[in-house]
Amino acid sequence: MAGICRNNPKGSGQKTCPLPGFFVHIFRLMIAGLLIFPACARRTTPAPADLVLNNGVIYTVDGLSSTAEAVAIKDGRLVFVGSNAGAAAYIGSRTAVTDLQGRFALPGFIDSHAHALSAYRVFFEKDGYDHNLQVPYLGQARVDDEYPTRSFFEAGVPVASSSDYPVTIPCHPLIAVQTGITRREPGNADPAAVVWPEESVSLERMIHSFTINGAIAHFLESETGSIEAGKSAALIVLDCNLFEIPVEEIGRVKVRMTVFKGKTLDEDEAGGQKEGEKL
Repeated sequence: MAGICRNNPKGSGQKTCPLPGFFVHIFRLMIAGLLIFPACARRTTPAPADLVLNNGVIYTVDGLSSTAEAVAIKDGRLVFVGSNAGAAAYIGSRTAVTDLQGRFALPGFIDSHAHALSAYRVFFEKDGYDHNLQVPYLGQARVDDEYPTRSFFEAGVPVASSSDYPVTIPCHPLIAVQTGITRREPGNADPAAVVWPEESVSLERMIHSFTINGAIAHFLESETGSIEAGKSAALIVLDCNLFEIPVEEIGRVKVRMTVFKGKTLDEDEAGGQKEGEKL
């Protein structure tokens, strides 16, 4: 006590101690905290989502190549992307919950109809229709060196892929992804059939070309193209993890669920799965 008391400035010999005022100040802060913290807790409780997808392997294309277990969707937008435990806070009495059962999900594909990388066999088949159509005008050497995809990526170009629909039917972006990696027609294992193999790109880059890069091409990268909180809820669920199968099988992978603006549009033919039911 004596160490923190001080003499009266008028020299009366009396000492004053600031302790009572100090404790009053601390007491006031504690009371304020008791009033504020419950209000904060109430504000941070999330509103129930319309739809929660959990127990998945969700490739977000968020710039970090990160994956998530679950997403929560409300009013057509992603409100949460992260762990199953985190998504559980968004489940209310009216929330539809779909168990992805470990399946692979990624952002919905954006078909930009851009020919920086043409995406189907008519362009990547040597001695095919388009290949032969150009030879008389460009010469064999120039035709063989078309579509320098890797060079574009390495130069920083946001390559946006396409299926070439409606010129090329059917529209099948997963075949396009496979073709962009192998640089040859699906099913053709002949090394001589590969078009400019040095320009092959990775699976990660091909996914980016059909998702976030397509959004960039349309000036919509803040709205779609990746699975991030705040963006429009557009994603697909596949029956295989594309990173765990041989490249030659990518084109045969099936889409099990499509979500667009938070609504489930279609499911695999056999299951007829609905929101809230297991896949």
